[in-house]
Amino acid sequence: MKKFLSIAFGICLAACAFVGCENKSLRFSSENAVFDIDALNEVYFTEKNGKTIDYIYGNNVTTADYAIAGSSIVFKVQYLVTLDEGKYEFEAVSAKESGKFELTVAEGRNYKAANGGFETGDLTGWDAVTVFKGETGMQAFTQVVGKEDALTADNKYMLGYDSSEKMGILRSQSFVVGGSGYITYELGGAKNGLLCYISVRDAETDEELARFCNSVYKEGETTAYRADLRRFAGRKVFLELCDYGAGADDYILFDELKTFWESEPAGETATDILPQFSDLPTNQLYNGDFSQGLDGYTAFDFSAENTQNVFLTDGNLLKSNFGGDGAAGLLRSSLFTLEGSGVISMELGAAQGEKYDKTTYVSVKEYKTNRELFRFANEKSNGNEMVKYYLDLSAYLQKTCYIEIVDNAGGAWDVIYVADFITYYAERPVFDFSQAGRNLNY
Repeated sequence: MKKFLSIAFGICLAACAFVGCENKSLRFSSENAVFDIDALNEVYFTEKNGKTIDYIYGNNVTTADYAIAGSSIVFKVQYLVTLDEGKYEFEAVSAKESGKFELTVAEGRNYKAANGGFETGDLTGWDAVTVFKGETGMQAFTQVVGKEDALTADNKYMLGYDSSEKMGILRSQSFVVGGSGYITYELGGAKNGLLCYISVRDAETDEELARFCNSVYKEGETTAYRADLRRFAGRKVFLELCDYGAGADDYILFDELKTFWESEPAGETATDILPQFSDLPTNQLYNGDFSQGLDGYTAFDFSAENTQNVFLTDGNLLKSNFGGDGAAGLLRSSLFTLEGSGVISMELGAAQGEKYDKTTYVSVKEYKTNRELFRFANEKSNGNEMVKYYLDLSAYLQKTCYIEIVDNAGGAWDVIYVADFITYYAERPVFDFSQAGRNLNY
């Protein structure tokens, strides 16, 4: 028994030596342990006795979110902007000791999106998403530029763009709609508001709540807007800057986002262009064969405000050259629900000019979120014949959807012909790979 106790005591001593039983508590001080979303400041902590820190943990922090130099810890802004207001406890660990410390995210953070003026000189607080074939080289939002390199203004930085051909989404941090219920921002470019716009989304459901375009377009200038979100007071939302175009004017300039105002701010009233539907969906798209002309569809002309000079029907065939080969626009269908096999089909013709898969295509979108589930182009056409395509949407069964047909190009080969939408097959139709539409979002 004595031998056993002696061995156990020795093990205990060795363990205490490893964890530092005599002095196992690190102690920290900080000149500023508070993160301010407006200041976008780093937060620093120092071990009071100068002891070296190896790592920290807590609140999903990773080694990329902080830097350690001996006894000093620095939290990086790109991590701090992901935190809601409140207090956060972390634990620091050295070779033999550990100790807890606390940082605070200042009150008001929950109502404010991070880095709305891009004054960090980069995209901190924003996430860029590619939308075309997964090609990062086609990503529209990759950099912040000096204002002197784009437009003249007082602040130093703004969101820039690489090329009008590129596409993508830039997503803000979430915030709660509060105060007066208004947000403000500067928006330039985005001449084609149907393809380039600002989307407001519910942070929990992803429903698109509002969509704003550059309704007061001024070449080479931004316009200061105020957007009314009062009806969403108390909801947690985020913004997406959406660039789905690949034409000469399809780019976005954006700056000075402010998401909390105590009272109603000044600025041009932002126009909400969120897609609206009044029909009750069935599993077969109404007028899918165009036998009733354009009934059940809403047509938009990219070059006009109140008239449509792009789409017409010729028998049971839809064409996008009503105003000639150079006509450009978007045609939006009514709603349908994906049932049965989840496979839909249609016929496409022409639509094979320059950049055809970026500028002339068919898109299937989910109702309410307005997310693009499937985008495809007439990749199998020889330019002279209609080609039947099958789209496998079985992963989205029971979702309500709609279709958008886009002609955003001006050449003769860019005219798009469409016929015979069939959105319900009780049983999966027989087709092979050569007849399957390819989703350009993957």
